Amino acid sequence: MTTTRGGGEIGLRSCAEATVIEDLLEVITPVSGLVKRNLDLIRQLGATATSELEAVEKEEAKVEKDVIEELDKRAAAAKPAKKLEEVIGDKKDFEERAEKRRRCDGLFEEAIEVARQTEVAVARHIDHIDGELANLSQHLHATGEFENAGAARPGDEVAVRLDDYDKEAWVLGRVVRYRSDEDLYEVADADDDRKVFELGATRVIPLTDTGRGVPPAHVLCGAQSCLVDAHDEANRLQKGDEVFGIYPDTTSFYQCVVTIPARRSGSQGGTCHCQFQDDADETGITPDRPVPLKYVLRRTDG
Repeated sequence: MTTTRGGGEIGLRSCAEATVIEDLLEVITPVSGLVKRNLDLIRQLGATATSELEAVEKEEAKVEKDVIEELDKRAAAAKPAKKLEEVIGDKKDFEERAEKRRRCDGLFEEAIEVARQTEVAVARHIDHIDGELANLSQHLHATGEFENAGAARPGDEVAVRLDDYDKEAWVLGRVVRYRSDEDLYEVADADDDRKVFELGATRVIPLTDTGRGVPPAHVLCGAQSCLVDAHDEANRLQKGDEVFGIYPDTTSFYQCVVTIPARRSGSQGGTCHCQFQDDADETGITPDRPVPLKYVLRRTDG
């Protein structure tokens, strides 16, 4: 694609070129300039029309006041003091005021037309930009250069919800593939990699650090890895926090309460200790069990 100037369509050059971002900005920049110019013109037209209209209305108000005063005088006297034509003004004065009103109406109509043209131009440019972005996205996907910073990668561990109706039934899995065009994951069961499930992003919580931290889960998941907030002192786990953790020697997440928060150690965030629901021994004591912070989920749905 080539870039044309002088009011024509503005397109991106080949997506393979390093200048693609600059070209995309060239598509966007004329729109902001057009909008600014038109907004300035609309303000100018509106201010002029308003000022002139106020002057006309002031003249008309004076004529109206004079006519009312003359009518009151006529009602009180046997003989009129003035002819009404003298109060209203001659035909020329009347036509001048009417012309001023027509000019004001014309200025307002011009401002409305400029606004309409701006809306059409912006809509056209938005459609054009959407098309160019779609072409760029298609190119990046085709060349393997597309990367979703919020997506787990093949091989990454994730927490998955196999039952769409049970929002607390999380189990451990491993990403086989992420289909970015559909926002779908193919995830293998951690216990049996022959079992592969196709799940939407709202049912998958990333657990693995991608090198830029652990990606946050989709907002509709209702939970996310505690490693997402591990560097944020204000949001780090505290004693008494209710979370989901993997029960030792299993691949399932269960509700538990933090008893000893993790002291961060290494890239996996260290280990915290939790007391799991319904885990009391025969003496009624619920033991503290170690859980790697990587396998602890914090609720985000309140």
